[in-house]
Amino acid sequence: MPGASIYQKRGAKTEEGPRRTSPSAWASSPGRQKKVSPLLEEEYHQYRLMYNRLLQWRFANARAESSLATVNRAAQVFSID
Repeated sequence: MPGASIYQKRGAKTEEGPRRTSPSAWASSPGRQKKVSPLLEEEYHQYRLMYNRLLQWRFANARAESSLATVNRAAQVFSID
């Protein structure tokens, strides 16, 4: 088909017929998801905050451990000389 765009709008008809979506895509669309109670939503939010804080502490501890190892190596080299 000369001059036809290779991109088509979603749901546009093609020679084969209308575009079909899979049942699983339809079932998991945002309007079809199971509603979550506000209490569970708040609990999950608190969980994410705590998990992010844990990751930050792990990163800070790893960084401090690395710095301390560098200082200890430098001190050993200095004491040997």
